[in-house]
Amino acid sequence: MIKALWGLIGAAAFALSGAVSDVHAQAPKKGGTLQFAISAETPHYDPHGSDTYATLDFSAPFYSTLLRFNLDKYPEVMGDLADSWTVAPDLMTYTFKLHSGVRYSPPVNRSVQPSDIKYAIERLYHVNSPGVGFYSDLVGAATFAKTLKGGIKGIVANDKKLTIVFRLQHPDGAFLDILAMPFAFAVPKGMPYKDISTNAKWRVATGPYVITRYVPKQSIVLKRNPNFHQWSTNSPRGHLNEIDIQIGVTPEQAVNETINGQLQWYMGAVPTDRLSQLKARYAQQVHLFPRNNDSYFLLNERKYPFTKLAVRQAANYATDRNALVKIYGGQGQASETVVPPGFGSAYKEHSVYPHDLAKAKAIGSITRLEGLLLGVLEQLVG
Repeated sequence: MIKALWGLIGAAAFALSGAVSDVHAQAPKKGGTLQFAISAETPHYDPHGSDTYATLDFSAPFYSTLLRFNLDKYPEVMGDLADSWTVAPDLMTYTFKLHSGVRYSPPVNRSVQPSDIKYAIERLYHVNSPGVGFYSDLVGAATFAKTLKGGIKGIVANDKKLTIVFRLQHPDGAFLDILAMPFAFAVPKGMPYKDISTNAKWRVATGPYVITRYVPKQSIVLKRNPNFHQWSTNSPRGHLNEIDIQIGVTPEQAVNETINGQLQWYMGAVPTDRLSQLKARYAQQVHLFPRNNDSYFLLNERKYPFTKLAVRQAANYATDRNALVKIYGGQGQASETVVPPGFGSAYKEHSVYPHDLAKAKAIGSITRLEGLLLGVLEQLVG
């Protein structure tokens, strides 16, 4: 088991495009180009190949899933490609009816079919995606994982009726959530079983935007998907005409470019040494908001000295989580849970290991591990 030592929840963001009293009250405006920047190249732009937020968040404007999370009522799910669905009382059979007329961008230029979703989930296994574990309980998934032949029998697609059925081996009340995850992005049958990041032929989209130009480690340009139409009120239509993304922009550079009007959005936190300056100088334009992600240390109990329970306990007691928040310039909230506050009723704060350096040292004396623990504590707290 791997234990979380501390959690840091949240981040800061800032907007300097004009004096505003409340960024949340502004009505969206159509058109224009967003100048966007990221600090480093995303691992790749294949929708099924990565579990990093940098890839999954970036893919959201391009692809669609059967269901999507309702961000206003998270973790509730609502339809995306699915027009309707039923769940059997035993929670082992899930049946979906797709919207008609949802089309892929050029050069595919055809409607999304239920068999594309079946192909997409089976493709996870072919590209060794980190998402395969979510679908391992489908009937026939274990056999398919070994052979990569014959398809997954627990997924039955009927393109003529626009239906797809999933059959599980065991009841799973979370399966609707699983189908709302990015690993279930629909892709056209025939997409190669390899990273398609640099292959424009297969960088196709169902969402409002599509990648029109990509220069590795330099830039990306997103433009409107000419085949996109809003098939339901749940499908986001986007407001911008274009998104230009610079790759390799440092946080410090991002702050300067935003102040100068060259940049409007940066995928990263404000440098801690600049945040207080920005708050003082642009008080009406700096806005903090929570993000649903955690930063944490891991204690791997399979490696010495964390194979010993007493060492893990002492390390937790010795860690001052609030001090770590200060190191991040106050951009966060100390926590002992991996579930962020934005997850609604799923969030529950714990106080299992309050900061207590004396107790951490005492554990060493009681368990005769004092010398070992002192070495660990010195590394943690200096």
